[in-house]
Amino acid sequence: RQSMATPPPAKKRRTSDEGAACRARGEEEGAEEEDAAAPAQPYYLRNFRVVLETVVAHDGDLFDGAERTTFAALEALPEPSQLLFARLFRRKARWLRLDSLNYDEITDVRQAAEQLSAGGLAQLHKSVTMANVDEVLGTFNVAQLKSIASKCSSGSPPSNRSTLLQALKEKKQGTQRTLFGQNLLCSLVSRELKSSWLVRLDDGKRKLFERVGRLFFLNEQHDQTLMLLVDMKRVTFPKYTVKRCKVFQTRNQLDDYERALALESDLEASSATENWPQVNAVWLKALLWLHGLSCASVSVADSCDPFLCLAPAYSLSATIAALLQEEAASVKAETVTQCGCSAMEDQSPFLVRFTACWVLTRLLSHSIPFIERQRNYTEACAVLRLLLCTQHVPNHRGRWWTRLSVCLKHQHKLESALKIAEAGLKDARVHGGDTLDLQNRVTKLSRPPLRWKVPVFTNMTLREPTRRTLRANRTAMAAVGKKGLFLAEDGMSITVEEVALRQYEAEGWRGFHSESTVFHTLFFLCMYDVIFADDVPCVFQTPYQDCPLDFGTCGFYTSRKNRANALLDSLAAQEPQAIQESLGRTIAEHSSETCHGVVWNRFPAETLQEIAVCLGGKALSCVLRLLTEDYHTWGCGMPDLLLWDKEKGRAKLVEVKGPGDRLSHIQQVWIDHLLAAGVDVELCFVVDQGSG
Repeated sequence: RQSMATPPPAKKRRTSDEGAACRARGEEEGAEEEDAAAPAQPYYLRNFRVVLETVVAHDGDLFDGAERTTFAALEALPEPSQLLFARLFRRKARWLRLDSLNYDEITDVRQAAEQLSAGGLAQLHKSVTMANVDEVLGTFNVAQLKSIASKCSSGSPPSNRSTLLQALKEKKQGTQRTLFGQNLLCSLVSRELKSSWLVRLDDGKRKLFERVGRLFFLNEQHDQTLMLLVDMKRVTFPKYTVKRCKVFQTRNQLDDYERALALESDLEASSATENWPQVNAVWLKALLWLHGLSCASVSVADSCDPFLCLAPAYSLSATIAALLQEEAASVKAETVTQCGCSAMEDQSPFLVRFTACWVLTRLLSHSIPFIERQRNYTEACAVLRLLLCTQHVPNHRGRWWTRLSVCLKHQHKLESALKIAEAGLKDARVHGGDTLDLQNRVTKLSRPPLRWKVPVFTNMTLREPTRRTLRANRTAMAAVGKKGLFLAEDGMSITVEEVALRQYEAEGWRGFHSESTVFHTLFFLCMYDVIFADDVPCVFQTPYQDCPLDFGTCGFYTSRKNRANALLDSLAAQEPQAIQESLGRTIAEHSSETCHGVVWNRFPAETLQEIAVCLGGKALSCVLRLLTEDYHTWGCGMPDLLLWDKEKGRAKLVEVKGPGDRLSHIQQVWIDHLLAAGVDVELCFVVDQGSG
């Protein structure tokens, strides 16, 4: 893998090209011989420097003078101080006791910390005050906390760390004082702290280097831990050519993107704790921001009414009026599809994901269930109309059309609900199960006097799978939202999928409950050369990607259309032996690599080859084509059981349903495609033995 971010190996004289790279980073050419004799840097400092140097080289214009001064100040510090900074950066943002930091490569931790403090990169603290006592308590172990708690009260202190911390924090508000008038808890904490100093990275500097990591990885789930796993050879990534390009053109674009991410994080945290007033405040702020209104005055209200979060300058009616025209005029498809913000110009489609507009659109899309749960259908309609006006997150458009129609129906606006469903069917970016959902809504709403003519698709039927019913003894009625369990012959409680799988295995089939997982693995194996092709610009920005940056977007297929179609057409025409050999070669070459959606240890190579051969090239090509065109839509909804018979060279897919279950729309569409490709598909119902 070629990468601009790869550092030269230690204890080795650099080549002329490597020397040029060093000069580009401001290093002197005469340092080559010194580096050759110097010991290798610790892995974490090496990785830290790779990230920083790569980002500064490609995105240096996104940092102001003060930030570049911070980078220079860190670079000017002795190596022990840089090591300590890198160590502290990888730990949680809280106070740490210097006497608890023991690193073999840092001989004098205190001196390194003092140098960081002098450079403005870290904070050193020794005194305990009412303001920081909570954070200082967090640096003690359970034994030390028990010692403090026993001196604060006569009772026996709890043994749980979190309970201890909570009890001590409550003592902070007490009136107990020492002879010198100091708060008793602060005095005891200071005594326990003894002569140790506390250290933490400066919050501003931490955020700065978090931004550096965000620019390097372009993935909120990735950090330098991933580089460590690669160094330890515990993780291996696919081989591709790294070609970095600018994702953020201006500092303002980056600032807005990070603000939008912070807002999205607030929504996730608030919804997890069911803090509905905060949830309402967050989505409303995103709504106003995306619509272009000033949201500086929006604050969190104590009331559950989301629109009390607005300053007096904004009211519910004014906000909605700004977002919508009159109901009768806005239901037209032309109005809905042409209004609103446009896509960012001069950017690849997948790079638009790194804009505030994309993040805000995604945030509002995830907010719809929370708004509907409160039965705020007028507000939900406003949000959905704004989302449909954007060109962002197109994979969610089908869901938006459906929910807008449903919300209008809840408001008893049946004609508007019907027009919206019909408009959604004309949207070229709606397909799969969403299309079937909208068709069903149009069918239900197309009743006289709204519609006298029956929709043309009413008489269109999807292919029906073979149906089968199995009976088993049910353990008990399942709770709401829980799967029902059945008794197996050995007395164990098993799911409906396991009931069906045991029956098919008794009939001579091999198989497992995999749903889409095995096809995700086959997709990456069969389409490996297409997915990791080097001719698509900007999709591989670091050596630590398990898929290209445009994966799962509409641009993935369009940028690889010719190559993908040629491979899929060839696969459809291949004989079983050719499929087995080709898959075997790919598995041998790439089975140790980390790929998105692939679970290597679950499917042995021989099993994958048998499945591919039994499915046949035509069926496999059909499944992989859908995944290639739109992985986000077609990546779920496949039948539960995958069965095959190696001796007879046949395969079967089975969707299993328990009592009260029914096929979802995406499952119905998947079954239709599979049957069209010649795959044997069954719909198996598992019912209670005692039912009629």
